[in-house]
Amino acid sequence: MAITKKHITTQRAAIIGQVLANTAQSFASEAAIPVKVGQACVSGYSFFTNHLNRAERGIQALQSVLSLANASLLALMLFEEPEGCCSGFEVTCTINLIIDLSYQGILIGNYLISERQKDREVEAATPPLRAGANALPTSTPTSPITSL
Repeated sequence: MAITKKHITTQRAAIIGQVLANTAQSFASEAAIPVKVGQACVSGYSFFTNHLNRAERGIQALQSVLSLANASLLALMLFEEPEGCCSGFEVTCTINLIIDLSYQGILIGNYLISERQKDREVEAATPPLRAGANALPTSTPTSPITSL
């Protein structure tokens, strides 16, 4: 299955967003909410474009849902337990961690696969030699004299 350039671009944007989210979460967990919403918007927008094939649409939908779930849980933790995960709200923190790690795993795995497929397509896209001035002969020509 061919990997589209739009899918690779979306994956690159999601990787950049994940780095920003991880950096923001090191200061305060609620700082990652806008980045997670942005990731969901990018994946959601890519899902509705007509440039992706069916498998890429499924991946974008999954990434969008996981990003929105992560942002929702971060917002819930902000309102329910402003002190953080150490104050007795461990179930939500555990679910948030599982969703975030799942998103990161899908993102990294899919990004590596799409980059690998892109390299393979570039190698396979080299046009074969065509008949013409620069083409190598496929068989040795026979002269009319030797064919008698």
